[in-house]
Amino acid sequence: MANVAFRLFKIEVHKNNAPEALGDGNPLGKESFQTTVLNAAAALKGEVLHEPPRLYLNSHIFQPEQPAKSGDPCFLISDIRPIFSEVTEIEIFKGKYGDLDYLIRNDGGLSDIHDDAATRKFLVRISFPKDRNCCYIAAQMRAASQAGTDLFDHISYYLLKKAFRKKDHGIEQFADWFRFTSVALVDEHRFDSALGKAEVESFKLVKKGVSSNGTKTQEKFTVEYSKPSHINKAKGLGILKKLTKFATNSAEYTPAVGAIAALFPSWASQNTQNWDDGSITFIENQKRTTISALAIAHLFVYPLGDKATIHDLWAEANSRLTEIGHADGIIIPTIV
Repeated sequence: MANVAFRLFKIEVHKNNAPEALGDGNPLGKESFQTTVLNAAAALKGEVLHEPPRLYLNSHIFQPEQPAKSGDPCFLISDIRPIFSEVTEIEIFKGKYGDLDYLIRNDGGLSDIHDDAATRKFLVRISFPKDRNCCYIAAQMRAASQAGTDLFDHISYYLLKKAFRKKDHGIEQFADWFRFTSVALVDEHRFDSALGKAEVESFKLVKKGVSSNGTKTQEKFTVEYSKPSHINKAKGLGILKKLTKFATNSAEYTPAVGAIAALFPSWASQNTQNWDDGSITFIENQKRTTISALAIAHLFVYPLGDKATIHDLWAEANSRLTEIGHADGIIIPTIV
């Protein structure tokens, strides 16, 4: 199995549009957190979903569903397997319609699939701590993607639609709905350990363009510094450690972009004050990872190496969840 890796998330729940997560001890209507999640997943199982989940509804939601078109996402819960009483594994197929043109069969024949969705299979294990309004998930990574957060986005959307009904020419809410949010888990100890074996490969600086309304959008131009000196590699690791330390506290290390720019040759970085973002690419366990100064918490991945199996993945994820539980004072049920 190539590129074995996973991500960890804590899933919290919000009642209606409340900004704060629902505290422990408050039921989700008449059900527990675990029952709400598993009942919603069971209701969605086997249904091919191609509408992006929303946080707000209008009357169009009660109109007949339109066929999927090119560019639409494809999401399917194919199986739900209890591992233990408080741990569940969910198998998901995820992709996009019109993403690929042809399938070449083993006999050399071609199948036109440009109207179809090419998908990958993803596995997610969910651990439900007792009497808590949260859960923890380990999400298998494939091709820099995972399906764990998508799962809870679709569950939230399903519950939102259940809480509304059509009224005259509009809609009305007749019941509470529960919205799930994903919080990426960053393990500072794990990252410090990994950086001890990592090698910085390159640095990148980004300048973004400005749209007509004044907001910064896509990259305008970039400068890359490959094969840096040993001294600058060491400095790059130091910046990564500071980024991780701040990310574990859900904060940004704002000097990082300037620090990255300062490593560039003078001809490349000119003015260190005007760059919008910077990133560092490093190699760990034969896996190349790029971390942006402005988005480290969203890019945090645990790589295991190409020879690891799915069983190795769950074992390592379980070890990390146990450490996180100890740090947070929560008993997270073992996932293996």
